Amino acid sequence: MCYRSGGGAFLIPYFVTLLLVGVPMLYLELAVGQFTKRGPIGALGMLCPLFKGAGVSSVTVSFVMSTYYNVLIAYSIYYLFSALRSDLPWARCNHRWNSDKCWGAGAIKTFNTSEAQESMAGYTASEEFFENKVKW
Repeated sequence: MCYRSGGGAFLIPYFVTLLLVGVPMLYLELAVGQFTKRGPIGALGMLCPLFKGAGVSSVTVSFVMSTYYNVLIAYSIYYLFSALRSDLPWARCNHRWNSDKCWGAGAIKTFNTSEAQESMAGYTASEEFFENKVKW
């Protein structure tokens, strides 16, 4: 998935921006907050009333990002516990999300493996699980 989306090319501008903008802004917010003994909204508002909006936007972005990362953590925990099972859910074709085109071990409709690869008549169980080839 990372390879399909451009992968490592994203990391170069990300780390440059992180070093040139992210880290200095983090230290600025920490220093101002420590100096004024207030939270992000009050600290920036104390420097300049116009900066109160920057504090509000910082808190809002933090809230939105935390909800986003909660979903990623939930997926990670799900796949971790799925991978620790003795019968992996993506190893067989006998699950509710598998279609009739699923081929491989435990397939509902068995295809010859070489036939299926040549004609692209079906998907493996792992393709259907990870790439969501089938609409539920």
